[in-house]
Amino acid sequence: MEVSGRKGHIVCEPCAEDGDDITADGCCKECEENMCSKCFQHHRKGKHCRNHVFLYAEYSGSPSALKIKPVGLIDKCPKHVEEKINFYCEAHEIVGCGECIIHEHKTCEVLYISDVTRGQNENEYIEEVVKEIENCSNEIKEYEKEIHRNIDKMKATHVKFTCDAERFKQEILEKIDKLIFDACKQASFIITDTLSALGKLKVEVSHITDELSSMKTKADIEKNEPTGNFVTALWLRKRLKEIEEDLIEIGKRTIGTKYRFVKNENIEQELETCKGLDLFRRSQDAEQDNNGIRNLRMVTLEKASGVLGFRIDGGIDGQPLFVGEIIPGTPAANSNKILIGDKIISINNVDVTSQLEAAALIKQCEKTILVLCRPEDDELDKYGIRNPRTVILETASGVIGLSIKRGDDKQSLFVSKIIPGTPAANSNKILLGDKIISINNIDVTKSFHHEAVPLIKKCEKTILVLCRPEDYNAKK
Repeated sequence: MEVSGRKGHIVCEPCAEDGDDITADGCCKECEENMCSKCFQHHRKGKHCRNHVFLYAEYSGSPSALKIKPVGLIDKCPKHVEEKINFYCEAHEIVGCGECIIHEHKTCEVLYISDVTRGQNENEYIEEVVKEIENCSNEIKEYEKEIHRNIDKMKATHVKFTCDAERFKQEILEKIDKLIFDACKQASFIITDTLSALGKLKVEVSHITDELSSMKTKADIEKNEPTGNFVTALWLRKRLKEIEEDLIEIGKRTIGTKYRFVKNENIEQELETCKGLDLFRRSQDAEQDNNGIRNLRMVTLEKASGVLGFRIDGGIDGQPLFVGEIIPGTPAANSNKILIGDKIISINNVDVTSQLEAAALIKQCEKTILVLCRPEDDELDKYGIRNPRTVILETASGVIGLSIKRGDDKQSLFVSKIIPGTPAANSNKILLGDKIISINNIDVTKSFHHEAVPLIKKCEKTILVLCRPEDYNAKK
């Protein structure tokens, strides 16, 4: 609140409500209200304001707001606004006014701040705190990086888990399908044999029916003859007895093999009582999945002009699929997350083993999710490092397009930036975070930044030997 005629004057708001023009000494942190020291003392007597903090201010030349003093310039106690901060408790590393020290640190050894700082440069204390703040900030940045890495790992782990679960389901269904197929095949054999037997029986019955009809016709003819009826009757009766005996056997054969489908009680009971398939395991190795594949990476690419920009090779005679080529300027190249030679584990949550299958999965979606890993190579190079890569870069307009930085371990250099459109980016063989093993055949694993940069600048062609951080750590 500004009072007319007094430039930059900020009044105590409670006093102004009473019509008094009193300059504010600061503001209540919680209420955000400008007050003089006296009003703040009354303000803190209220039950709900008892723990409010008073922030002292210095005149800023601007009437719009109070300028809060930096921490280093605060010299009055926030609890006892009239008291200056003069004392220091070494045991608790706390400063305060006389009131604070008497009530809260009466058993401690208390020193005057003036005695503690006498003959010393007080800036050293601030510089020390600044260093601690910087160290803490760097530590937080590392935690942030680790969080991002773990997010990517967890996403890749989940993708792999769902793929494995789906594959296991398919295996179970395939086994059940085979069992059902075998049972149906057995039933088919039974029905085929039964129908064949009943068909033959039907023919026999048809023949007997024809013979009986013939016998009846003969008997009708003979009964009108004056002689020979006795002989014919005996012959017909004898044959009729034989037919009756045949019919008894036929009656036994008319019943086919009966069968019905019976559920497997063990499987049914297992499914009814099963509360889970016990398929979930928490891995002790966050970098290794349950198929022994290390360092999975999940990369999401969106098509540009209908393409992703990489070629898939392999998939023949049991060979895995891998990235055979990366086209500069495409989503695959611009991601800086894909290298030539990367094994392709899955595409859009589907495990792939053939180029046709992979191409179909990529074609049907605008966004493609790849799960990749570097090829496994247990042979160590001369530096004791797995999977070293040699990259040859020629300068363009005097630059190769990457920045290098000393690692937190203070013992290695790594790629900290790749500039799009430069030889480093267009090579598609360099990733952010790559450890630099050598430059132009000179070992830089223990070199400083200022020692490595000239090795790059003095040559038109630069030969880099790189590896991923996890491969570098493998030698330790």
